[in-house]
Amino acid sequence: MSVEKVVNGRKMYRHKQQLYGAKGGTILIFDERDGTTATCDPNEFLLRAEALGLEAARCVYPSERKELEDAANEMEQCAAEAAAQGNPLDPAVQAYYARHRSKCGSKILVGAGTAKLGPGVGGNNHKLPPPPKALLKGGVLIPGLAGKK
Repeated sequence: MSVEKVVNGRKMYRHKQQLYGAKGGTILIFDERDGTTATCDPNEFLLRAEALGLEAARCVYPSERKELEDAANEMEQCAAEAAAQGNPLDPAVQAYYARHRSKCGSKILVGAGTAKLGPGVGGNNHKLPPPPKALLKGGVLIPGLAGKK
């Protein structure tokens, strides 16, 4: 188990065929065996690290014990990184985002010039060509035949 890579300033850890890292206060886990993605709460991830540490204590072979101990230690580091980012399930973090959330929905600002399209309106002399007759009758438009009359 080791730090696999750093993506956008955050560490991604690897244990066998699983890649995981802290993002937004949670742990993202990518399973490379079947391509699935899961999220985990940092507290639950700490419990998993503790269980892995207990499993390491029961190992007979030193190499396997060291691998599991390293995995448990890096899982604890990852959970600490996620906790430092702020657990999104924490009421204090939810209150922070509620205070900073926009009070209105998204808005689309339409430019002032688009409302004045048309022949002779506001000095604009835009005249669009009429649509092809096939479109007016509900037929199929063939690009090569659209310009012919």
